[in-house]
Amino acid sequence: MKALLLLTVIFLIYSCGPKTKQAKTQPPPPSKEEQIQKAERAFEELEREADKPAKDLTLEEPPLPQTRKEEKLKKSPIEITKREAPKTKYPFKNGLPVWVSNPNYGGYLGGVGIAKKIPGKGYAEQRRLAKHIALADLAKQVEIIVKTELEKIEINVDTSRLQYYKKKFSAYSEQEVRPMVIKNAVIEDEWIDPKTGELYLWVVIK
Repeated sequence: MKALLLLTVIFLIYSCGPKTKQAKTQPPPPSKEEQIQKAERAFEELEREADKPAKDLTLEEPPLPQTRKEEKLKKSPIEITKREAPKTKYPFKNGLPVWVSNPNYGGYLGGVGIAKKIPGKGYAEQRRLAKHIALADLAKQVEIIVKTELEKIEINVDTSRLQYYKKKFSAYSEQEVRPMVIKNAVIEDEWIDPKTGELYLWVVIK
């Protein structure tokens, strides 16, 4: 029985051995004695393993392939903050800020620009247009002060304030008025009509 089992092991080793590609120069095959010795060592190893209890058998199991855990990404909600419409800090007159009808309100020398919503454009472009119109309106008033004699000026500014601006602008020529206005004018207030969406912007020279 042992001889039969030994021959079976020899046959299995010989028939199931790794098949190598034929090379130009092949090593000589193992001799019959080497094959028998190899089979005997394998048979002795099998006998030692067979005598052990089942819990002590050293059978190596192939490692299980690691499965990649799917990570659930928590999508944080995107908070869209809506721009709050600018609110005037001045009183109203006839449903509009008081400076709309009187750009020189409060002793300032000012100009008002009104811009409608621009299709396809945002608030920044609407504000830029309103400021451009307001500066042009203010420049007209400054030109009047520069060119006209003090007693003939008809703008809604008290006499003392008018004298201040006349003296301030006396050093400028008509060609220098607009660059000076653009450089020194500041936005004092702005307001959006909630019904029409029109932007009212007030620029002044302080």
